[in-house]
Order: sequence, then C-alpha cells, then structure tokens
Amino acid sequence: MQHVTESAAEIRLPIMIVQGGGDKLVDSSGAQLLYDSVSSEDKTIKIYDDFYHEVFNEPEHGQVLNDVKVWLEGHLGAEQV
Repeated sequence: MQHVTESAAEIRLPIMIVQGGGDKLVDSSGAQLLYDSVSSEDKTIKIYDDFYHEVFNEPEHGQVLNDVKVWLEGHLGAEQV
C-alpha cells in the first residue's frame, strides 16, 4: 500500500476505480485517496454504497459490469464500438 501511495502520482493513463462502500476489508477512503493521488486527467471513481469487497461478485454485479462497459466504450475509438 505504501508503494501505491508513493507511486500513484506517476499514473497518467485513463483510470477507473471501483469500490464497495460497505467493504469491511478495504475502507473506501483508500479508493478516494488513490483517485485524488493519480495524475491522470481522465479518471473515474465509482463507489457502490451497499456493495462489499468483491463488487464483481455481488448479486447486483450487472450494474458494475455495465458501468465498466460504458466506461471502456467511451475510451475506445468509434471504429471499435
């Protein structure tokens, strides 16, 4: 975690951070810290309030997958969509 915190400013590529707001293993403030620390001008954070640690395995994981799909499609050239 220390390495990530120290190196986050080096991240300049587009980034999407997803986090469960009800996560008992990782505090969502860490996701916000990462978001605030990266240097990328193109960054997105999604905190799913009632989700836990594995947002892709939640019963409502379709919402997360759709959000990632939309984000990825927005970053692909029109010829790839």
